[in-house]
Amino acid sequence: MTLSTFTRKTRVLAFFGAILLFMLLALPGCGGGESNARDFKAYVGVVTRGSLYGSCVFMEERDGLSYCLTNYHVARETAEVEGELTVTTPDGSSASAEIAGYSEYHDLAVITTTADFGELEPLASGDRAGRASEGEEAWSVGNLGGEGVTVHGGEVTDSFLTVRAARLDGSESIKYVPIVEVTCNVGAGMSGGAVLNAEGDLIGIGTYRYDETSGQARYFAVSSDIAFAVYSAIVSRCDAGEEVSLIEGAEGYGVYFCAAEGDASAQSPVSNTLGVLIRDGYPRSPHSLGFTANVNASGMTVLYAGGGTELERGDVITAIAGIPADYDHVSQIFAYLYGCEVSAEGVPVTVTVAEGDGSREVALSDSDRVLTRK
Repeated sequence: MTLSTFTRKTRVLAFFGAILLFMLLALPGCGGGESNARDFKAYVGVVTRGSLYGSCVFMEERDGLSYCLTNYHVARETAEVEGELTVTTPDGSSASAEIAGYSEYHDLAVITTTADFGELEPLASGDRAGRASEGEEAWSVGNLGGEGVTVHGGEVTDSFLTVRAARLDGSESIKYVPIVEVTCNVGAGMSGGAVLNAEGDLIGIGTYRYDETSGQARYFAVSSDIAFAVYSAIVSRCDAGEEVSLIEGAEGYGVYFCAAEGDASAQSPVSNTLGVLIRDGYPRSPHSLGFTANVNASGMTVLYAGGGTELERGDVITAIAGIPADYDHVSQIFAYLYGCEVSAEGVPVTVTVAEGDGSREVALSDSDRVLTRK
């Protein structure tokens, strides 16, 4: 064998070796995504109340208590689900827990417990918050089937859509909720657990499972943008055990999705109509600073506007507080507005409205009220 022949063969072997390595890394369980998800198991606890079980994500330690984020439907007590709320950490430490506050709309709750998660870097700062991107890896971490915390792989199939769900307040009314769709398992017991990207960043809290008539399961998570904003709102301004006002000083949900215009029966499973309710009544109320608008790929078209704003029906909102008002940024808009309040003074939040070849700025304020960033 000549040196040149040996070199050529070595290059060929190296080439096919590189392809084989790439293929192995592309297989589920062979790349960094699963490893990062397994590392994240240290943050995920088991939640139980009576016969109900679910999951929670450790956020931080405060004054000797572990603060965790979970689903409200996992933590709440009902006539059908009674008993002590408990949290069990990955090392087997178990203790009772209390609801610090919740958002019924997003089905999120903050619970506190003396169960010790150890020396973990807190997630509450948002340093490990990621943003879902369609087609990327997704890993769910939670207490599937009540059998302990496990890891499941999949991908993000939709980074933003809304689903029609029943309210959790005992009424028969319906809500439309913005979520992320994934293929990683968010089945029974995974509610309240983590959904991660390949880097191990939190991109959502596993929340909903929907079974198609074909038997195919679809899985949904509350985006990390919204989850972190709700967590911050509860911890900073919610009385123990109460529902948080997500825009302080605003009645109702504050920011929400509602049935599409013309859908009187509200039977559509998906809505693209965003409402911003500030103060009272409906966004069309003469006392409201809010509005409703259809969301599309390039902006929001105003349907109704409160008497407290200079918005008009048909206006196309291109940005809210500088955040593009399109599908890809809706969760960021929710998160931003959840850090706002209705006050007597302050710098008002503005919306950018397309006007001819330019635009105009509209402040969400009137003579005695202003929506301002806290």
